[in-house]
Amino acid sequence: MNIIVGHTNTDLDCLASMLAAKQLYPDYEIVLSDILNPLTSNVVSYYITRLSFLHTTDLKDKSVDNMIVVDTRSSNRIKEYMSVIGHVNGKITVFDHHPTDGFDIPGAEINFVKKRSKFLYHGLKDYGKEHKTGRGSGHYNPDRHIC
Repeated sequence: MNIIVGHTNTDLDCLASMLAAKQLYPDYEIVLSDILNPLTSNVVSYYITRLSFLHTTDLKDKSVDNMIVVDTRSSNRIKEYMSVIGHVNGKITVFDHHPTDGFDIPGAEINFVKKRSKFLYHGLKDYGKEHKTGRGSGHYNPDRHIC
């Protein structure tokens, strides 16, 4: 199983980032935090019939092969997921615009996204082109910063 997660107390920035990542990685499942910002909770409730989400309880006894983490690079902010899955068998890829808090996710590939979520989709799309086809639109820098 491949999953996309964001931080606990998911806000709209995080939700938008997860939805953008899903567009680039359609075989990954979005896993929502058990704790949602009140506005995010309203949006999720409104779109629940159009969008597919898993919850942390759906991860119990599942093996996670790869994980994409958006809107945080801090291991402290994804504890609720890690406490259920234990570890990720494959790759952890992070797309985040926050500076480090000193608790970066161990072993993760950290991609610093300079723009906020309204630009994240374009950055992820360019990142995917660069890595999946060998071509990019020039927005991806070799030092792993998406401009």
